[in-house]
Amino acid sequence: MSRRRVACPQITQHLWDAIKVIRSQRQIPNVTRITRYMSRVHGAKEDEVRRQLNHCVRDGLVRLIKRMGVKGSKIGVEQEGYRLPQDTLVKDDHDWYCFECHAGGDVICCTSCHRVYHVSCLAKEEVLQEDVKNTFVCPVCKMKEEQKDDKPKLKVRQLNHLLGFTCARLKERLPATITDRQVPSKSSFISDRSGALSQLAQQRRASSGSIPSDHPAGLNLVMDDADLWRVDYLIYRPMDLRTMEIKASNNKYRSLQEFRADAETVVHNVVIYHGVHSILADMARQMLRDCIYDLQEIRQCRDCYRVSNEKTDKHWFCQPCRPPHQLVYAKQKGFPYWPAKVIKMDGEHYDVRFFGGHHQRALIEKSHIRSISVNIHTLQVKRTSSWNKACEELKRHQDLLEKLRNNARTHPDSSSDEEDDDDDDDDDDDNNDGDGEEESESESRPRKSSCSHKSQEGVRERREGKVYKEKTEQKLAAEVELGGRVSPEEEESSISSTSKPVTDTKEGVSQEDMVSSSCQEPRSRSVSVQTSPRLIKNSNKKSGALRDSTDRSSKDVTDKLRCEMEAEKQRALQELEEQMRLELQDLTEKHKQAISEIKKKQWCYNCESEAIYHCCWNTAYCSIECQQLHWQKEHKRVCRRKR
Repeated sequence: MSRRRVACPQITQHLWDAIKVIRSQRQIPNVTRITRYMSRVHGAKEDEVRRQLNHCVRDGLVRLIKRMGVKGSKIGVEQEGYRLPQDTLVKDDHDWYCFECHAGGDVICCTSCHRVYHVSCLAKEEVLQEDVKNTFVCPVCKMKEEQKDDKPKLKVRQLNHLLGFTCARLKERLPATITDRQVPSKSSFISDRSGALSQLAQQRRASSGSIPSDHPAGLNLVMDDADLWRVDYLIYRPMDLRTMEIKASNNKYRSLQEFRADAETVVHNVVIYHGVHSILADMARQMLRDCIYDLQEIRQCRDCYRVSNEKTDKHWFCQPCRPPHQLVYAKQKGFPYWPAKVIKMDGEHYDVRFFGGHHQRALIEKSHIRSISVNIHTLQVKRTSSWNKACEELKRHQDLLEKLRNNARTHPDSSSDEEDDDDDDDDDDDNNDGDGEEESESESRPRKSSCSHKSQEGVRERREGKVYKEKTEQKLAAEVELGGRVSPEEEESSISSTSKPVTDTKEGVSQEDMVSSSCQEPRSRSVSVQTSPRLIKNSNKKSGALRDSTDRSSKDVTDKLRCEMEAEKQRALQELEEQMRLELQDLTEKHKQAISEIKKKQWCYNCESEAIYHCCWNTAYCSIECQQLHWQKEHKRVCRRKR
């Protein structure tokens, strides 16, 4: 184990800011002034500031200078002051901070790379060796070695092409440069001479409510573009997304783990330069999570990752992959069965991506997965526009997949030839072109001679074929008239075409004089004859029997469907009658209730409206006018009301 650095990188930058501001005010940055600055701006305690100053001097991040005073009461008195580092930093073979917790202290160095780790930051099984100092290999290097065997079969150009898409996605999470930081301006520090007056003015402004009381006077955050030397003193291996993108464009990456190691280095640099609790550090950690997810997607299926990022046309999801994905119907909670591709199978769960829409992904249990060959009617799916669109994409994908398989069967070597890189030089191509022209000229001459031979022999072959056909037909006709049976050999010869080689009997032409070429073939004579009547009769009988069986089966199916429809009709009628009976019963009850309510009311004897005035038994009126009319008409003679 060795002690690389002890000082905290964030406090080191604060001390550099303090020294810079105090020097700009033409004062000596001693312990007192630096402590006052750190307490005022960052709220640091005096003991912590002194301890970190000693650590920075020990690590070579701050220079301690002793000089004799030349002014006032300091004449002849030795004074200590601190300065920023000036010498160019010479880097050794290893980093200064732990790659896991990004802090200094006692660390062990990796024997294969520049990374260092605390013993407490490593797992117990990684530090079991006796001679850890000389045999330690960090987890990143081990992961690189383990994944060399099971890495995806990707060529360097294809790998870096995919990683270019990954860099573009990661740049949405983190800025391209990570060394921009905000520092206090030079006016943020208050000197000794104006300290009392400025504190009094600050208290007055705070009491009046113009500024908060905890806001130091003159604090202004500006972008620090001149202090680029800080990067060399704090970051051992500079790395950002812009550098990663350049490496991918230049085909520098050889494996996915190498790309992930660079992403982890970016997080390491951000935490060291900006602090573990900074906003940029949170963005860097989210970027690393997205990077790990994208690399896992490349391992699962590089074709899906490439096509989903390129999106050359609107049917990009229909393009088949190599090897092709399993097609299933998957059911998510709250949705019907939907066609999908199986991206990965994890035990009893399927990681699928659905056709149609936004091509969403989901983790589905095995019990909610159906084969793509299942009958759609058994899934009980409502055919909506989204479902139809998904089925269209599925059909297009299956067509492209079948086309790819046919091409693979027809041209088995074409796929391997397409994947091979063309590394030949232009000079070789020119030489090959010249050779091809000479070969084409040499082959053109024998082809002409062979074609002339074939044209002369074609007439003779057709003449001999006609004679042979006439003889065969006469022989078959004679046997049919005699009622004889045709032998199996003759029957076979009558069904199939016969081919007999024809020898060239032309005198004066030897085989040595003939010019051989690729278009010459052995000549043969093809003769087609009439089919046997017995075979025609047997074929007619078989076709008739097949037609009768088909008619019987179709009739049985029709009768069965008719019976089922009749039963369904009777069942529907019974349900309708039961529904009508219940509705009629409900209406009857409502009618009786309405009559009962009407009987409970009193009605005008004259106009039969609802009455509000009662006169005597079974006599009431809706108004005084109706009462007067009925009284004068007849009611005064029979009224039972006591007067």
